Amino acid sequence: MGSNAINIIALRNEMLNFSRKTDAKLELLREVVQRVKNGEDVDVKRLLGTGDEVAEKEWEEVMREVESTDMLWEGKKKREAKQAAKAEERRRREERAAAKEAEGSLGATQTVNERRPKFLM
Repeated sequence: MGSNAINIIALRNEMLNFSRKTDAKLELLREVVQRVKNGEDVDVKRLLGTGDEVAEKEWEEVMREVESTDMLWEGKKKREAKQAAKAEERRRREERAAAKEAEGSLGATQTVNERRPKFLM
């Protein structure tokens, strides 16, 4: 049991470190893009590490992380939309059932004479 806890903590720390690296890379990319938009003379290749095998590998990992996070986010949005649609359909069914029940109770409140055919009165 203790080794499982240690493994979970190690995995969590590894994910935190990876997330920090990813966030730092994305922030660097935002800064470079903003500088280019501002018309500054920027050596994009140098800043982003083009040609540096280690830096390029890090960028690959960051892009994979962004893609997988995006897919997870899209899946979550789809699940939430389905749940919302089901909840709306349930609400509509309940409203229809309540309306039918209300119609039925109106008929029950009529007096016996009102419901009897006129020729029997």
